[in-house]
Amino acid sequence: MVSTFTSDTPILDRTTPLPAVKRPRWPIAVGFASGAIIALAILYFQAYGGVSRRLPTFVYPLLFALFLQLSVAIHEFAHLLAGRFTGFYCRGVTVCCYSVMRTILGWRFIFRWKNILAGGGAYMVTLDPNPRDWQLGLMTAAGPVANVALLAAVALVPLPLWASSVRWPACLGAGVTAVVSLLPIGTGSAVSDAAVIIVLLRGGGAWRRWRAVLCINSLNLQGVPPREWDASGLDEAASVSGGSGVAWFKAGLLAYTAACDRGEFANAARYLESTLALSPKATPAGRNLIFLEAAFFQARRRRDAAAARAWMSDVRPKGVPEESIATAEAAVLLVEGRCAEAGEKASSALERLQGTYVDAATVRQTIKGLKEILDEAACSDQPGASPRIA
Repeated sequence: MVSTFTSDTPILDRTTPLPAVKRPRWPIAVGFASGAIIALAILYFQAYGGVSRRLPTFVYPLLFALFLQLSVAIHEFAHLLAGRFTGFYCRGVTVCCYSVMRTILGWRFIFRWKNILAGGGAYMVTLDPNPRDWQLGLMTAAGPVANVALLAAVALVPLPLWASSVRWPACLGAGVTAVVSLLPIGTGSAVSDAAVIIVLLRGGGAWRRWRAVLCINSLNLQGVPPREWDASGLDEAASVSGGSGVAWFKAGLLAYTAACDRGEFANAARYLESTLALSPKATPAGRNLIFLEAAFFQARRRRDAAAARAWMSDVRPKGVPEESIATAEAAVLLVEGRCAEAGEKASSALERLQGTYVDAATVRQTIKGLKEILDEAACSDQPGASPRIA
């Protein structure tokens, strides 16, 4: 009798292809909405004399970028103020290309010029293990409310004649940010504030999953080791028995991290499998990062260099942090026996992670893994030695 072996993780093992990528519709909605705002603003200010011709044409895109960044900054600081009022405190904030965050090496200011027109984020922490729904809702809603107030102010407040030329680029910058935060949009790795508020108002299992993700992420930012996170809550949130979406994607990654830290690599593989199954619904950046995690896991835990290289080949480097690629590459090079190269990649990733990422338990776990690779690469690089895999 011939028996056929069936893998418990066919996607991770690449015996089953990934589901087809489903391109989300929300970028189209955002594009149309933003375009409509820009067109209406231009028509309005042309009709009522708001567009001044006294400034050179190239100045207007610069003003738009400036007011877009200002609008994102007001959005994020509204989250911070509401968070402080409801018992949260901040570990860092990102506004487009500017970041101020508490890294492992201390508080740092970080500038990433490629993100000059990107969004933002606030790293909020609560010491309350079970925050109230109204606290989470108020902190989340503060950003969109601030954007609507800013848009109304720049559109309606009277300006002197010399300042009239800046009104319409200011309205465009504030309007685009307001639209993005008010549309209930999301992918497998990102979600708008409006989408979170809608889930909260509906309640039920979807909100319980979101609560689990938010509470665990707060523990993560406080540095609580993943092995001490609520395993049963994460397992429920990351269950593949129904539904999908942003909460499932994030919960799967958190559950995978916790299982790895506990040394439960069979469970970690199961969580990684479910997250890979959801990856077609994620942003390109989210897919790339989970592919890199799959490559790292195959190399580091299963010593399967071929499968790891296959996942690496699926990664599109554009927009992916160099340290993320270097971390996975170091693990693959080590299992291939190329110890000196593995050590170089691990050192490069280690330097970046310690000074440019917010101090979190997940970052510390990655740093711990890189240090292990460095130690093993140094030992295995001796004559007659062979690589050890933890």
